[in-house]
Amino acid sequence: MRSRNLSMISAAVFLINFLVLLSLANFNDISEAKTQKRKLLLSSENTRGSGVQPSLYTYSVRNAFPHDPDSFTQGLLYYKDDILYESAGLYGRSTLREVDLTTGRVIRSRPLARMDFAEGLALHDDRLIQLTWRSPKGLLYDRRTFEPLGEFNTGLADGWGVTNEDQSGKELVATDSGSSLLFLDPTTFKVKREVQVHDEGTPINW
Repeated sequence: MRSRNLSMISAAVFLINFLVLLSLANFNDISEAKTQKRKLLLSSENTRGSGVQPSLYTYSVRNAFPHDPDSFTQGLLYYKDDILYESAGLYGRSTLREVDLTTGRVIRSRPLARMDFAEGLALHDDRLIQLTWRSPKGLLYDRRTFEPLGEFNTGLADGWGVTNEDQSGKELVATDSGSSLLFLDPTTFKVKREVQVHDEGTPINW
């Protein structure tokens, strides 16, 4: 009887292991199929949305630099001569920073008010433009001195990322946790237009 029970247990264990392996194989096949499908969709001339065929970019790590591990980085931009400007978030800990890229040393730092959570950061006409989370408020600083130049209101419910559209400086591009790229006037900071971002016809949030 004991021998029969052991045989049944061994058979059951073998069956379970077989089913697990089969499931993993199916999962890998499905994952690979999904990857191939996505590549085909990206390269398809029938891409839904604007009708513009998207480009698929890759990257490679060329170097690594030290950086403050306690900085809750939300906005980051490269200026020149290995200088970074950084917007670090968290309530009560948010700062605007100038950082040496090669050493990670914080050259100077300006704290925000405790109720402000720093988000995206952009440079326009030698002014640093900083957004705040869950708020339409933005902050302006003189790049050279970090002295505040005032505040502005985007009219958005949330502030996430911000950058320049191109080198012309005609528009800023911001995000607000929704599925749109919001193009702002760099003088009034009001939304001029917006473009929705889709993935296979589905709006992308965040």
